[in-house]
Amino acid sequence: MKKIVVAAIAAGFSICGLFAQALPKSTEDAVKSVLEDPDDPSQRKTMVIKPSNTHADLHPTATNVELEIDYVPLTNEARIYYTCMAVSFKDGEAMNTVMACLEDFQKDNNYYGYKHQSKARTKFFKDGRGVKMAQYSAFVKFTR
Repeated sequence: MKKIVVAAIAAGFSICGLFAQALPKSTEDAVKSVLEDPDDPSQRKTMVIKPSNTHADLHPTATNVELEIDYVPLTNEARIYYTCMAVSFKDGEAMNTVMACLEDFQKDNNYYGYKHQSKARTKFFKDGRGVKMAQYSAFVKFTR
């Protein structure tokens, strides 16, 4: 009985040893296999992109609109922020402007489409001067 148990344990360790060698030797090797150009350090960092406000016709009532995209090339994920004064904020205008910016970004970077990773959020806050602001944000993942 003891010989059978010892043989089963030895077989288990040998099988585990075979599969352990198939895994990457380090996390850096795994990252290099995912990246298009592994020597390019810009793919590993979050890029902050400030798109031009070419879609002003989509938000005619909003004032002081600022758009910002935080893009991670390694994972093809982006967070987009639409910020304006709270008194002129309309949820529909913010959503339409964000969608137009995402479509422009998609075309510029040769992506096939995008998928929302979470529900879009709106938050209200006061800036450094005490002016009440509104921020609409969306989190998406682009697909090739």
